Amino acid sequence: NYKALPPDYTYHQLRSINTVEDITQRVRYGITGSGMPGYKDVIPDEDIWAVAYYVDSLRALRGDTAARQA
Repeated sequence: NYKALPPDYTYHQLRSINTVEDITQRVRYGITGSGMPGYKDVIPDEDIWAVAYYVDSLRALRGDTAARQA
């Protein structure tokens, strides 16, 4: 009964991820041992890129207290 919740990307730092391309790779192939599956054959590549850009936009808000209160 373990419930894995996604991190708050406006607060938590992403480990070993520095670019949108890095995020895309994690979404595409998953993260071994973390419970995060890969979505390479599940959703279209353009949707993977859209998710990556969205996560990157949230990451850009890190440290912005007004964004966290919204």
